[in-house]
Amino acid sequence: MPPARYLVLAKKSLAASLAAIEIYNKPSFSYREETFAILMINAWELLLKARIIQKTGGKWQSVYVQESRRNKDGTKSARKTFQRNRSGQPMTVGLDRAANIVSGYGNNGIDQPCIANLRLLQSIRDSAIHLYNVEADLAFRIYRIGSAALRNFVTAYEDWFGSDLNRYNLYLLPIAFRPPSDVVVSPRAVRQPEVAMRLMKEMAEAENQNPATSSSRFDVAIQVELNYRRTTDSHGIPVRKDSTDPSSIQVTWTEEQVRTRYPWDYHELTSRIASRYIDFVRNKRYYRIKKCLEKDDSLCHVRYLDPEKKSGGNKKFYSTSILSHFDQHYTRKQ
Repeated sequence: MPPARYLVLAKKSLAASLAAIEIYNKPSFSYREETFAILMINAWELLLKARIIQKTGGKWQSVYVQESRRNKDGTKSARKTFQRNRSGQPMTVGLDRAANIVSGYGNNGIDQPCIANLRLLQSIRDSAIHLYNVEADLAFRIYRIGSAALRNFVTAYEDWFGSDLNRYNLYLLPIAFRPPSDVVVSPRAVRQPEVAMRLMKEMAEAENQNPATSSSRFDVAIQVELNYRRTTDSHGIPVRKDSTDPSSIQVTWTEEQVRTRYPWDYHELTSRIASRYIDFVRNKRYYRIKKCLEKDDSLCHVRYLDPEKKSGGNKKFYSTSILSHFDQHYTRKQ
C-alpha cells in the first residue's frame, strides 16, 4: 500500500532540511548562510503543507490558492476556482499562509516563537542578494537562528508524523573560533552595510519579543555558550588567554566573566579552608600547597596592574574548585 500523500510531502521536507545541513556544514562554502536559509525555508514550507493535508484528511486542495471567478460583466462570482501558475498547475499557499493555518491547530500546531523564527529565515533569504560578505557577528546570529529553525523542524516532524529522526545527523556544526578566510570582518570604524544592520536589528527585536519559556515547544534562536577545560587529549583544541602561543586560539574574558570563574580572593579562600578542615593551620605548609596550586590557570587567576606587561602590583583570585585539591592535604570536618 503506497504511503499517504502527506507523508510523501513530509519526506521531501526532510530531504530539503538534510540538504540545508549538508551545505552549511561544508568546510568551505562562501554562500553558506544564505543557501541554508533558502533550503530551510523550502523544508519548512513542505512540512507545513504536509501537516495541513494530514489534518484535512489527505485533501491536496486544502493547500491550493483559490480565487473568485469573473462573471461576463467583470464582477466577481461567488464561485471559487484554483489559481494556476504559468505552467497551468494549481498554485499552493506560501510559507506565511501555511504557518498561519497550522498555528490555528493549537497544541498540535506551531506557536509565535516558531513563526518569528521562520520570518527571520525569510529576512535572511530576502537579504541574500545584498549580503556579499556576511560579517562575523551576523554569521553568529544566523547560526543561532538556523539552529533553532532546525530544532523546531525536528520537534514538529516527530510530533506530527510519529517519526524518530535520531538516525539522521540533524545539527549544524558549531561556528569556528575564527571566521573563515573568505569572510570579511569590517573594522569597527567602518559602518556595516545597511541591510546587515536592519537584519541584526530585526533578529534582536524578535528575540526580545519572544523570550524562551519552559512552556514553549519552539524557539526563535538558541543560546550558544563557549566553555573550555584543561585536558591532555591530543585531539583537543588548544586555547590561550594570552599571546604566548601563536598556534593556539585566543579567548578573551570580560572582567565579569573572570570574577564569576574566580570569585575568591586570598582572605576569602583562607576563611573557607579554615572552616572546612579540622587540622588546618595557616603556616608554611599551607602557603607551599597554595603556591603549587596557583600554577594551575584553572584554579587561580592573577590580575596585574598592567595586564599587557604583567608588571606592577597584582592580586590573585581563586576558583571554588580549588577546595577539592586541598581535600587531598587536610581532613574535612564531619
